[in-house]
Amino acid sequence: MTKKHLQRRWRSLLLPTVIAIASATAIAGCGSGGGGSSSAEAPAGKTITIGLVWSLSGEFAPYGEPGVDGVKLAAEEVNKAGGIKMGGKTYKLAVKVLDDRSNPQTAVADANQFIRDDGIKYIAGPISTLAASVMKQAATAKVLQLNAASIANELAGSSEYPYLFATLPGPTQRVEATIDAIKTFLPSVKRIAVVGPDEATGQALFPVFEEVAKTEALELKTFPYPPTTTDLSTTMTKVAADDPEVIVAGFSGPDAEKIFPVLESSGIGKNVTLALWGASYEAGIKGLPGRSFIADPMIGGDFTVPHPSTGATNFKAKLAAFVAPKQLTPFATGAELLYDGVVQLGAAFNAAKTSNPNDVAAVAEAMNTVTSQGANGVVHFSKNNPLTGLDVTYVSANHKTVISKHFTPAGG
Repeated sequence: MTKKHLQRRWRSLLLPTVIAIASATAIAGCGSGGGGSSSAEAPAGKTITIGLVWSLSGEFAPYGEPGVDGVKLAAEEVNKAGGIKMGGKTYKLAVKVLDDRSNPQTAVADANQFIRDDGIKYIAGPISTLAASVMKQAATAKVLQLNAASIANELAGSSEYPYLFATLPGPTQRVEATIDAIKTFLPSVKRIAVVGPDEATGQALFPVFEEVAKTEALELKTFPYPPTTTDLSTTMTKVAADDPEVIVAGFSGPDAEKIFPVLESSGIGKNVTLALWGASYEAGIKGLPGRSFIADPMIGGDFTVPHPSTGATNFKAKLAAFVAPKQLTPFATGAELLYDGVVQLGAAFNAAKTSNPNDVAAVAEAMNTVTSQGANGVVHFSKNNPLTGLDVTYVSANHKTVISKHFTPAGG
């Protein structure tokens, strides 16, 4: 990318797969929680409890237990490092979980229990489209929230949401990493098509792709389709007529994979490379035989590649050891969604210029000044948005050549 382009400030727009995380804290003794609750082992003595509204059942259940594991792993590491020291006192992090059942009304009720009944000042969750209402609750109650939903990057740190922190890389960061990867792995490419659903995420991302491509002197066309579309044959036939060399498919793993079955029938030749926005190396290997592709996961690391980056490898090992007693195979992507934000929150508590763990303003200020070791490298925040690197992988058509590269954002 050009030096001028890399020096631009990261703008906060919407993220592709709308997955939400928020992080919550209260001093000692949270309430026991309602139906579907699950609590981590709370250490003896004074505790700061992270309240997690999360989907352990229903549509978003695949992210449920992995997400909880990510929070609990982060809390355990903070505690093992000496806990949180504020005002001459030492606190341990504890985790309390309420299952929102992938239902927005239940998510609101769960958040209300944490905020009103338990007095929690820092909450986590819920996921995806359940996030918006809980974000409003947290803002009204002046609760600090860590959030990985699509709307978090745009709203974080605004006058309405001063204590909202996005936890995943923002859209501009993601788009620039994708374009960087295409130019790095396929330097001769000039024509790119971007295909994705025409909803809030796409409406935010399409213009970013156009702007970045223009800066990089690339020809790029966007092909939005109605979000309810299940058969993409018509859309992909239009794409084929444009004769792109690379197709960016997204803006989530399921959206990317929706394109796979209609590629050949729509006239997309095997010579066209797919850039999978939000989908892993493993998804491409299974769904794109005989075709080259670029795996561009939703977050920092891809744990399915043969040789993950050092950061991804280390995190995968830590997570595997953490879940081993439960004999679970770590769903690393889900765990990573939550992990970085909680580790950063622990560092912010220790650095905050206050002796009161409930001083949300002081903790929020510290969130933008400290750094922490995240799942895939050093993490720091600027204006309530994280700056962290992204792993992107190129796979040749015969799937024998696999090249992974870590792309670091400006300021990251």
